[in-house]
Amino acid sequence: YQETQRILNGEWMVYATGFPGREPLLFYLTALLSRLVGLNFYTLKLITALIGIGTVPVVYLLGREAYNDAVGLVAALFLAVAKWHVLISRVGFRGILTPLFVALVACFLLRALRRGRRGDFLWAGFFSGLALYSYTAALAILPAVVLGLGLYALAGHAAELWRVRRSLLLAALVALLVAAPLLRFMLVEGRDLYWFRTLTRVSAQETAIPGPVGQVLWENIRRTAGMLHVQ
Repeated sequence: YQETQRILNGEWMVYATGFPGREPLLFYLTALLSRLVGLNFYTLKLITALIGIGTVPVVYLLGREAYNDAVGLVAALFLAVAKWHVLISRVGFRGILTPLFVALVACFLLRALRRGRRGDFLWAGFFSGLALYSYTAALAILPAVVLGLGLYALAGHAAELWRVRRSLLLAALVALLVAAPLLRFMLVEGRDLYWFRTLTRVSAQETAIPGPVGQVLWENIRRTAGMLHVQ
């Protein structure tokens, strides 16, 4: 609420520096909605609900692009009734942006590789860069794109990637330009502030790690997978 109010008051930000620091895209979207309906408790919930709803058709498009209409419809249905997605769509949590950006980047990248249109590459680059302003987990999108392209090349499509190398470079440039302000903050101006939240989750900076690192990592992965699919 406070960060959105700051934006409405004209205090534009690259990174929200309170509590102890958060990516600002959701606050900008909330401020935009607040211009129409006012800023209150329900506005904070409404914007994430709208984002969650909007993710469903994007997942359909991704499924259709990857396979066919039937797969797209089933994927959209599963997302629409998934407990985790419905839950985080209702609580005003900026993490709801991550599934949306993952689906957008994957959809446009698939379209680009299959059709070779430069515009699709540029959109994939744009959303890859913009995703960094959404939630910390979006940091994994860029490495995932690089890994995916590497696997695509190893699967026998290296020549295809070479043919679209200029489009790939332009997409990378677009991603870099869009992300540049936040990259400057995370690497130079506000490095300690930006990485504090992440380090308290993955290191002993705030609390000692309760056991061998490998064992703790495996247990976290196992519980996360079980949370969504087993328990």
